[in-house]
Amino acid sequence: VRWLAALPSYILLEGGWYAVHAGFEPTLPLGEQTADRMCRIRYVDADGAYVGDVWDEDPTKGVVRWNTWQGHWRAPRRVIYGHAVYSFTDPIVEQDFYGIDTGCVFGGRLTALELIDGVVGNTYSVPATRTWAAFKFSHQLRRAT
Repeated sequence: VRWLAALPSYILLEGGWYAVHAGFEPTLPLGEQTADRMCRIRYVDADGAYVGDVWDEDPTKGVVRWNTWQGHWRAPRRVIYGHAVYSFTDPIVEQDFYGIDTGCVFGGRLTALELIDGVVGNTYSVPATRTWAAFKFSHQLRRAT
């Protein structure tokens, strides 16, 4: 566990791409991000402030469906992330944001993105060998699975 805790929370890749487990909190500069948030963030309020890991369609909190961190994050713009399953078959691509979590733990697929000299190449995907956990986030799915 110590070895895992000592790893960086994000890495800078060739071509100015950042790889992070879940994402960045839009209200904080890159240097002020916390490891916990970079590992868990999914949803933000209307101002881009972190509200939690669980979807809540309560308009009084400013959280509505698809109010995710990517829509509020300004820099760096080239981010590869996981932790949010939008499809069991294909990564989600929105401008320079690549969501590559295709639900392997839920019986979906394990997906990787190839960068060649900082340019996005192919995606590679293999089916999960089993389902490790029940999928509870069907509200996130953006495509038919």
